[in-house]
Amino acid sequence: VSGELPAPGRLPPVERLIEAFSAMGLTPDTHVVVYDDEGGGRASRLLWTLEAMGHTRFSLLNGGLHAWTLERRPLQGGTETRARSQYQVQRRETVIADKTYILKHLGDTAVVLLDTRTVDEYLGSKRFAERGGHIPGAVNLDWMQTMDRNRGLRFKPAKELRAMLTSLGVTPDKEVVCYCQSHHRSAHSCMLLKSPWFERVRGYPGLCPEWGNSPDTPVGQTPTTLRQPLAAGRVAAVMVTTPAIGVLAARLLAQGIDIAHVHHGRHLLHAGVGAFGLRD
Repeated sequence: VSGELPAPGRLPPVERLIEAFSAMGLTPDTHVVVYDDEGGGRASRLLWTLEAMGHTRFSLLNGGLHAWTLERRPLQGGTETRARSQYQVQRRETVIADKTYILKHLGDTAVVLLDTRTVDEYLGSKRFAERGGHIPGAVNLDWMQTMDRNRGLRFKPAKELRAMLTSLGVTPDKEVVCYCQSHHRSAHSCMLLKSPWFERVRGYPGLCPEWGNSPDTPVGQTPTTLRQPLAAGRVAAVMVTTPAIGVLAARLLAQGIDIAHVHHGRHLLHAGVGAFGLRD
């Protein structure tokens, strides 16, 4: 990452990447397999950076070290070295989104904004910039909900993921822009989308602090669509008389309560299997 304001999560200068990739001995024919010990966020961010710089031969080790060690596969100490190369990058704008691109496509039905942060971050009750909340129109799927904790943090089964994404309106016929704060969690979602079905996926590495601190960017604090895991058989129908309808609904969902309907004035909130939308 660049580490520079207003968006420290942006890509570093090309010169720094050329030096880093050359020092690693990469060539265009090198197939890069990346892993980490946190479920794939950092590994996915590196893969997205490679892809943004035109490298096409790469894989994510599903589950990373968690899955590897769970299966008692071999490990060794020390370091590995490769002969230095002279790597050349060819920046691919088709996998990158910036503030200008997102502002241009707000309200575009052919583009889905996927917020991969926690519900608290999405709703703005937890913030890391002057303004909390989400990009208007974005749907929310916490990246942790895509991992199978019983299988070493691998991706959940494809059928389950497809149903989860479809319920949010994230479908392969649309372009998807993934974001979090610095594009680590959302890079993981980019890799998830690309692996089985989606062809048009971009990453936006500038939500915090760029979007949240910019006076010309809109911020939403009412849920468009979000998803939380629910306990089976628990249903609640709730009438509220406070503007904090979204916060209340999110809290109920987070507690494992499947909301059937929440009514507030002209707003009807309907939930099915943990996904809900708020509309006039």
